[in-house]
Order: sequence, then C-alpha cells, then structure tokens
Amino acid sequence: MKRFIGLILGIVFLPSLLFAQSKKDIQTQVDTLTAQIKKLEDSNRLISSELKALQLSLTNITTTMSFVSKSNLDLEQQVKSQLQTITKLTQQNDSLLKVFGVNNGPKFVVSPRNESDSIMFVIQSYFGAKKWEDRIPYILNPDAVKPLMAEVYKNEFNSKQIENSQINIPGSNYNLGKKFKIFVDGNIVYLKRSIDGFKIDWEATSGYNPTSIAVFKAEKSSTPVQLRVDMVLDDSYYESYYLTKSKYISVNGNLGRAWMPLTNATELKKILADGKYHDVIVEAKYQTIQGEYDTDDFIIITKFIKEGWDK
Repeated sequence: MKRFIGLILGIVFLPSLLFAQSKKDIQTQVDTLTAQIKKLEDSNRLISSELKALQLSLTNITTTMSFVSKSNLDLEQQVKSQLQTITKLTQQNDSLLKVFGVNNGPKFVVSPRNESDSIMFVIQSYFGAKKWEDRIPYILNPDAVKPLMAEVYKNEFNSKQIENSQINIPGSNYNLGKKFKIFVDGNIVYLKRSIDGFKIDWEATSGYNPTSIAVFKAEKSSTPVQLRVDMVLDDSYYESYYLTKSKYISVNGNLGRAWMPLTNATELKKILADGKYHDVIVEAKYQTIQGEYDTDDFIIITKFIKEGWDK
C-alpha cells in the first residue's frame, strides 16, 4: 500500500514538473496514467478517494498541456510582434539615412578616374542639366541636334538626378568610334566614344523621329515613313480584312497595332520571339484594305531596318 501511496503522490506532484517537458512527454504521461487507472479499476483495489486523486492528476496534466499550447501560441505572437518592430525600425532607419544623406558609397561621380566613371559622369551631367541647352556639351553632333532639341523641349523639359546605382554599364574597354548602349534607371541610353570623350546619341536615346508618330497617325500617310518605335509580338488578326496569321505577323507598341507580311518579316519576328519589347527602326505606312463588308485603314510595316535606335 505504501508503494501505491507513493505512486499517488508522484502523480499528484507531476504537473509541477511538466512545465519543463515537451508535449510529447506530457502525452506519454497521459497515456501511462490512463492505463494505470484502467488497471486499478479492473482489479478493484482502489478506494474511491484514491481513484479521484488519480483522476484529478489526469485533469491537471490536461490543463498543463493546454497551458503549454497557449505558451507556444504566445511565443509565436511575441516573435511576430518583434519582427514587425524590426521592420518598422529598419524603415525608420532608411528614412533617417535619406534625410541626413548617409549612404554606403558615393552617389555621384565628381572626378572621373576611369572609363566607368567617365561614362557615369556624362550620364549624370546630361540628365541633371537644369536647362536643355546645358545638355549640349554631352551629345553627339550638337550643331545638327540643337534645333531638334529646341523643338522637342519647347513646351516641357525635365531635369533628373541619376545616382551611380541607377546606371548599368554592361561592357568595358570601348574603343574610339565604338557605339554602345547602357541602361539608366531601366531605360536605354545610346553612347559613342569620340575623340572628345563619351557622348550621348540624343536622337537614338530620345527616340526622335523627323515625322513624329503623332503626325504619322494624323496624316495616315500611304507612303512609307521611317520610324523609331518599340515593338512586341501581338496576336491580333482580322479575318474579315484578310489580316490573317498565315500571311502576317501582328505587333504592338508605341506605334499601336500593326502588321507585317510574313514574306519579309523573318528577321523582325526572330528578334521579337522572346515576347519582350524591343527598340527597332522600321518603315511603315497606312494601307486601306477592302474587307468582306467595308474598308478600313491599317498600319502596315513595309520594311524592317534594324534593332536599336542608333543609326
């Protein structure tokens, strides 16, 4: 009987030890106690008070399990709260860095020391110019381009600060006379290395067209016009106007929807096959097509000249 009382006392004080145990250990204890209760009930050797003590111990263990589960949930909530605090502090820190101009490296090139610096210096000087006239020293063919710039910027001109991190120069060791392109804030900038240093091809970079796209559309010229445009493959066809997939490729972009006969679209189709927008130079015209029910005007690409806007 003493052994049995010792067992009862051990069971009664067991909950105080369970706080340091895992859920798996607690579950094992529950299963053991349940088996003991059944065994003692079957043998009819437990008095009513002893059975109640065992049942109370089992209740305490179940309560402890619930507490452990709640503790785990509280811990998860605390971790989540701490992560939110860290995120908030990080954002505040970034804001302070911006306010006080603190950074991990130089944002602008002041004194070019190498090829990369020289390119970035030209880019930053060009885009950061307060007036469009201040861009003249950084462009190719300034005498020819200046009147074009005056026309383009007569109503609106925007200056923009470009940091080093916004400039992506994919190559190096550009030889004299070499034309190449870099990426500035996600946009393409065309350059050339001249005897006067690196210069920006303004016409190519700005996508300049002697006949603007707006004028081309307004006049609906039936004579092919050379245009700098961006294009991506499209899937728009008009069976009733015989603009079918078996005879044309369909494209879209800043020119709008257009079609090019498959017979001379091999090179353009290959370039656009990746499904991305590409800068291209083409010749296009408006063509009136007699359909099954009426006539309408469509933009037809008559010639693909090259990829890229530099000439």
